[in-house]
Amino acid sequence: MSSKFVRFWPMFALAVITACQLVYSASILADNDKSENPTADASVSLQSGANVDSLYAIIQQDFVKLDPIWKKACYDCHSDKTDYPWYYKLPFVKGMIDKDIEEARAELDMSKGFPFVSQRKPVDDLRKLAAEVTEGAMPPGKYTIIHWSASLSQEEKDSVAAFVDNSLKMLASHGITPTPRKPRPEGE
Repeated sequence: MSSKFVRFWPMFALAVITACQLVYSASILADNDKSENPTADASVSLQSGANVDSLYAIIQQDFVKLDPIWKKACYDCHSDKTDYPWYYKLPFVKGMIDKDIEEARAELDMSKGFPFVSQRKPVDDLRKLAAEVTEGAMPPGKYTIIHWSASLSQEEKDSVAAFVDNSLKMLASHGITPTPRKPRPEGE
């Protein structure tokens, strides 16, 4: 071996080890940044063609944060988490409640979270959810007459509206937009 190689070998080895440590540290920092900010990570991977399911998973995380609202006003009819009242056992009442729940779940089933089970696209479900809640159509009056505690406060309505608005913006940033509404004929 040449004397120059023997003399510079330790410095060369130290430089290689230092470079490896820098690369390893950078990859750990990148992984930590992704875990602390899942939205940013999902947006990057979706732009590169990743599955839309990762975007739905982010929306599901936000959906779960509003679970007290869903339990209070939605789950009895729109999920398999129905809390049946004592009078459910009455024969004529049982049939009416079962029919209402069946119709509600056919329209929108929140049992598995987001995306909901329905006949619409998930983005259209979100838009309809916001409209129904902010207009006061959900929960329906016939339900809140008996279950007065299911009525939503303005703050709860605002929380639902914010959830939907944020979700729609996130979806739109990835090219997922609601189905355009058909214009109403004049006179309606």
